[in-house]
Amino acid sequence: KGDMSLVGPRPMLPEQLPLYQHPGAYLGLRPGITGLWQVTARNETSFALRAALDLRYAQRLTFGFDLRIIVATVGSVCHATGY
Repeated sequence: KGDMSLVGPRPMLPEQLPLYQHPGAYLGLRPGITGLWQVTARNETSFALRAALDLRYAQRLTFGFDLRIIVATVGSVCHATGY
């Protein structure tokens, strides 16, 4: 359907949008199945850190960075970790 990409920020609820410092950076991206937050901190973080990781992803948006996240996702799944 094209609503999601393989790598990108997690979808958020509309009421969470004001919690982002730079919501425009987030809104310019399609949500992803995996992302920087999932391979960095996952459930061991605050919403503020999740938002910061989404912004960092938006600033470093390259094929190489996406590939690194995909490889890290495979490692996280195989080792059952959030890192």
